[in-house]
Amino acid sequence: MKRTQQGAKLLELMIVIVILGILGIVLFPVYQTHSKKLDFQQIIDATAPIKRAIEKCVYDNTCVEVSGDHPAISAAVALGAFGIPDAPPASGKLASVVIDNTIASGTIVASATAGLDDLTYVLKPSLATGEDGSLNVMWEVDDSSTCLAAGACKKE
Repeated sequence: MKRTQQGAKLLELMIVIVILGILGIVLFPVYQTHSKKLDFQQIIDATAPIKRAIEKCVYDNTCVEVSGDHPAISAAVALGAFGIPDAPPASGKLASVVIDNTIASGTIVASATAGLDDLTYVLKPSLATGEDGSLNVMWEVDDSSTCLAAGACKKE
């Protein structure tokens, strides 16, 4: 009578375990970075209503100062003024959202909690004139944003 193999040999099982271990070592950092990006999206999303309100007040020309030929966002821009909503409450991974006019007028700074390594997201506005002569706001993620180095956000 011929004997047939039943089940896997010990060597085959060890090879499978080693392959799974290598995959785990390679994929775990990728998973962590992806997870941090997903969690940080809450911080990015918290800036959206404030960005839209600043864009609207610039478009309506209610928060623009002109110095010579160069229009700029007013240094008086603040949360709760010019139709800009108040800061969203701290919740989840969001610690705070403020407008910091010391960097540049209208700069939005959003901060994450310690659960996301206290990362910051700094959006700096600049004005551009559209084809119809209206002012438009262009947003740039500032180099002082700690989320850039952590890979949680990217330059826009």
